[in-house]
Amino acid sequence: DVLSDRRAPDYAANLDLSVHFVANDHSEGVRPVVTVINKGKEVVSMLAVRVAALDARKVPVREWTEVVATPIAVDDDWRGPLMPGATRHVVLSSWRNFPADKAETLSAAPEISELRVWQPKQSAGTPLSVTANRQQ
Repeated sequence: DVLSDRRAPDYAANLDLSVHFVANDHSEGVRPVVTVINKGKEVVSMLAVRVAALDARKVPVREWTEVVATPIAVDDDWRGPLMPGATRHVVLSSWRNFPADKAETLSAAPEISELRVWQPKQSAGTPLSVTANRQQ
């Protein structure tokens, strides 16, 4: 039942979403970090976030979409559902064309672009019976 979910834009009020930029210690560059806290009581089965990185003048310098929650966890890109009360940090690849000292001057404008919550399957009541036709 991993695909048993519903689109729930109103549930965004239960999510704290932030993006910040850190200097990459291993090489020159800046690394974006997306953080989401699920303050509600629902399981988030799909969450896609559109982010614009803004320079010190608030001019967009880069944009991307990051999938933060997915119905199942498979690999780095399929991070799995976000449980109630959970905090998720998504650390992205370094941007080598931004010097590390620019991390403090960058800000972000995140936007939730897809939000779905898990919906348990409803009991169907009495099971259907199937009868076979017999040929005599």
